Amino acid sequence: MKYNRRTFLKKTITGAAVTGFSGLGFLKSNVRGDPVSIQGIHKTSDKERKQLIAETRFGRKTPARSRKSMAITSHPLATREAVNILKSGGNACDAALCAAITQTVLQPHMVGITGYLTSMFYDAVSGKTLYVNGSVNVPLGAKKTDGAAAAWGPGVPGFWAGFEESLSRFGTKSKKELMAPAIRYARAGFEMHPFLWGEIFMESEKIGCSDAGLKIYMPDNAIPRPYEMLYQKEAADTLERLAEEGNDYFYRGEFAEEFCRTSQKGGRNITHRDMERYKAYCEEAGSGTYRGFKVRALPITHNGSKVYALPMIIETLDVLELLDIPRQGPPSESPDTMFQMIQSLSIVREDYHRSHGDPNELAVAKQQLPKELAHERLKKLQAEEVAPDTSSSSLYEGTCAVTVADGQGNVACIVHSSNQSPFETGLWVKGVNLCALRTYGGIPGERGLQGPAGMIIFKDGKPFLAGGSPSRSLTQCMLQNTVNILDFGMPIDESVSRPRYGSLVDKRGITIEKNYDELVWKAVEKRGVAFHVVNPWNFYHGAFEGIHVEPGSGMMIACGDPRRHSKAEGV
Repeated sequence: MKYNRRTFLKKTITGAAVTGFSGLGFLKSNVRGDPVSIQGIHKTSDKERKQLIAETRFGRKTPARSRKSMAITSHPLATREAVNILKSGGNACDAALCAAITQTVLQPHMVGITGYLTSMFYDAVSGKTLYVNGSVNVPLGAKKTDGAAAAWGPGVPGFWAGFEESLSRFGTKSKKELMAPAIRYARAGFEMHPFLWGEIFMESEKIGCSDAGLKIYMPDNAIPRPYEMLYQKEAADTLERLAEEGNDYFYRGEFAEEFCRTSQKGGRNITHRDMERYKAYCEEAGSGTYRGFKVRALPITHNGSKVYALPMIIETLDVLELLDIPRQGPPSESPDTMFQMIQSLSIVREDYHRSHGDPNELAVAKQQLPKELAHERLKKLQAEEVAPDTSSSSLYEGTCAVTVADGQGNVACIVHSSNQSPFETGLWVKGVNLCALRTYGGIPGERGLQGPAGMIIFKDGKPFLAGGSPSRSLTQCMLQNTVNILDFGMPIDESVSRPRYGSLVDKRGITIEKNYDELVWKAVEKRGVAFHVVNPWNFYHGAFEGIHVEPGSGMMIACGDPRRHSKAEGV
C-alpha cells in the first residue's frame, strides 16, 4: 500500500495559519514554513521574532520544501536561527549547533547547558557518518540509588563538551557567531510562549523557593503574564564566557567550581575531578541495513566496551526486516504490524535491561553478528510471548532534537537533554538550571547507559531520511515514522500526524492515542499487550524532527510534529 500526497489530502484537512495575538502586537504566523526573506545577516528582527513566537503552538503543521537547505527543531525561533546560519554560509553542523544552544535559552524547561548532547554528522565529501558522544558520565563517587539496580543518580554534564567537539570536527563558524542568537535572547529577552509559561506556573513553588529562580522567572514575586518578556541576563553572561573560554571555563574554571559547590549542597556527588576528566569523544556511527536502505545511528561499541544504545533503532529494524510488513500495512492500520513493532523493540530492550548494562552479560557483546541475533529474536517474536516493556525506565521529557541538511549534501542530527521534568532540581548555577541528569548503568568514572541520538538513512549512497525525537517514547516515534516512510512511501507530513503509540507508563500499559483505530489496537490487546488511552497527539509520544530527501529531484521535505511546537523551514 503506497501513499502519495493525493491520498493524504483526501484523508486530512490542512491546518489553517494561526492568527496573531493582536492585543500584544503579534503578526499572522507563517505555519507553512515556506522560505522567507530574512532581514540582515544572522539576526532575526523584532518583527520576525514576534511572528515566530506566535507559531509556538501544538497541532497540525504544514510541510516546508526546499532544494537548497532545510532545518527543523522544536521551536520556531531556533529553526529560524539555524536558517540564518545556513544563509550566512554555515554548514549543517553550524546551523544545528546554533539551534541547540539557542534552545537552551528559549526552552529552559526542556534543555540546558548542564545537560548532555549527542550529534551525528554526515560529511558529503568524505562519505563518512560520525557520532559525537557528549552523554553523561557516572561520577567517580557515585552510589547506587534505592529502588533501581542500575541507577546512579545525577551524572556529569556533557552538553558543552559535545558542543565543542562537534564544532571543532565538523563546523566552519566561530563559537561567538553560533552563540550570538542565544546570548541575544537571554539578554534582550523574548516573549514567553504559553508552553514555557505553563511549565513555570506548574513549577512555581519549586522555582520560587530559590533566589536564583525567583530572580529569573518571578522578578516581581509573581510569574509574568504570557507573552511578556523573559530575561535571563546572568545566563547571557555565562554564555558569553563560554564563547570566550569554552571547556576551560565550564569544566575547569569558575563555572565548574560553582557547579560542584551547588551540586554538593543539593546532595549530588559530583566533584572537580569529575568535571576535569570529562571528555566528549567521536567515532563512526553505528551501521545497519533495512530493505536495501543503509541506516546510520547510535554505535553499539566504543573502544571495545559496550555503550548502551537507548534508541536501539538498528537492532529493532534488523528484526522488522525479517517480517512482511509492506504487505501487512502501516502500524496505525495493521494489528500484525503494530504487534510486531511493539514486541520487536521490547525483545531488544529486554536483552539490555536484563543485564543492567553489564557488557559481559549482553548478547551483542558475545560477538554475535546483528543479523544472526535478529533471527534469534524473531523466534521469540513468533512464539507470541509478550515481552516485558521497560521503555519508560530512564527517560524523562526534557529533550530536544534538531535536524539540518545543507546545500552541500551534509546532514546533522542533534539530540540534547536535561533528562528531567521541568526545573526539577530547583537549583541554578550562574543563571542556568542545574539539570537532574539521572544516570543509569555503566561504572563510576565512565559513561552511563544513556545516549539517545538521531539517525541518517541512505538510499543508493545519498541521504534519504534523517531525524531524531525527544521524549520517553523517542524510540517508538522514530520507528513508526521510519516504517511509514520507508515501507509505505508515506509523505512525512502525513506520517508525523498519524496516530501513534508510545511507551509503558506506570505499569498501566503502553500509551495509545485516542484517535488510533480502536479495531487495530484492540486486536493487539487480545494478543496480550496492555494499553492505556491518552489524548490525540500526546506530548509524551515524541516529535519526529525529520527531513526526507526525494531521490532524483533532491527536494527536501520536512514538517513539524503536531505534538510539539516544531517548525521546519527551507532556505
